[in-house]
Amino acid sequence: MFGPFSATERVLAALIKKGANRQQMHELLRTHSLNAWQILQTGLANPLVSQIVQDRTFQQFLSPEELVDLMQSQTNTGIASQAARQLAAEIRAAIE
Repeated sequence: MFGPFSATERVLAALIKKGANRQQMHELLRTHSLNAWQILQTGLANPLVSQIVQDRTFQQFLSPEELVDLMQSQTNTGIASQAARQLAAEIRAAIE
């Protein structure tokens, strides 16, 4: 439900790499995020991914397919898996 919000950072970085103006794209992502948040507050599903994918301004720099890929919050885990494995190894070592 909340994952798409974290994925906006990846979208912003990709837009900038393609030559988009950082301030303009940030403001547009912020506007979409605030709108999606208001909709979530009413109990409806999060529309953020579809809003971003359908936005013509973003499509000037990234295809809808690229935007969908970037908005997949499941792949936006950073070093979480590596950190979890390291923690598990430390715990195993401590109890052995």
